[in-house]
Amino acid sequence: DKHKPLSDHFEAISGKRECFEKDPRWQPSTEFTNVAQNKDVKVSQSNEVAGGKVQRSIDGNTNTHWNTKSCSFSNKKDNMGWWKLVLDKAYNIDHLMIYGRSDRDQNWLNDAQVLVDGQFCATLANMEKEPTEGHKVQCGTSLAGKTIEIQKLGSHIVLCEVQVMVKTASIDAEVSVGDPQLSAGQPVKVGDMDYYNVAFRKKVTYSSVWSKYPGEKAVDGFTNQDNWRGSCFHSNRKGGVEYLEVDLGRNFQIDQIQIWTRADCCTNRDDGVKVFVGENYCGKLQDMNKVDRTKVRQAQIVKCNEALMAGNKVRIEKLYDH
Repeated sequence: DKHKPLSDHFEAISGKRECFEKDPRWQPSTEFTNVAQNKDVKVSQSNEVAGGKVQRSIDGNTNTHWNTKSCSFSNKKDNMGWWKLVLDKAYNIDHLMIYGRSDRDQNWLNDAQVLVDGQFCATLANMEKEPTEGHKVQCGTSLAGKTIEIQKLGSHIVLCEVQVMVKTASIDAEVSVGDPQLSAGQPVKVGDMDYYNVAFRKKVTYSSVWSKYPGEKAVDGFTNQDNWRGSCFHSNRKGGVEYLEVDLGRNFQIDQIQIWTRADCCTNRDDGVKVFVGENYCGKLQDMNKVDRTKVRQAQIVKCNEALMAGNKVRIEKLYDH
């Protein structure tokens, strides 16, 4: 009977409606709570493109097709696309679920950084795989925080939903938020070895700045070597010693210092740059005019004469040049 309600049709077909209702596979999980759904959160993005309002990214709808009008869309501003969520309070965050666009441009979110209260959480990768299912993002260690950021260098950011998952049992717990300046930074892999980039987003001071390329860009975690892409520090050659100094926040045993110099132009400018750990001389860059610009993400590696050199600051300097 086409006039019967759908529920009556279901009972007539299966005769076991109660089994469907009791099947745990069809029940919402109560282990985690999505705290991004709290009415007191604040969400923003670098700008708005094509009507992709930022509120769509936390509207509770995980549909990943643009035409459903449930995806935010922002463009790069000063060559950096960003999205930011401020929760009602700090939580111990178990994981994030991030839903990108699935009908096209699924790889736009690849290489985007996820930060929790300014501390590195993860770099997004393989977002084109099963995009409709959402991608579970877990920080290397459990992080407590109030502010979630997603940043992508030189690209759009499209987010169809972001869920911030907290264990329901601990949702009211008081949490202690770490100081990003004291953190171990960003996990990186060099060959078969695991390291931490302890300079990641730490405080910097510098002698001068040219245009819109301040020293903070030298420690933003993005290693693109094209100056115009917006991730390079560029001093202004005011005379005397030009320098960049990174405050690591605390003492670390330094194994090596990796420096990504500008590759689109002027590689010889960094020839002879000296590197110090604390007050101790570590080494210098040499033969920079021989750097192969065609190789992407090619770091210059400086290893101190000592096997490990301890310090709470790293300084890079050069006399009379950018």
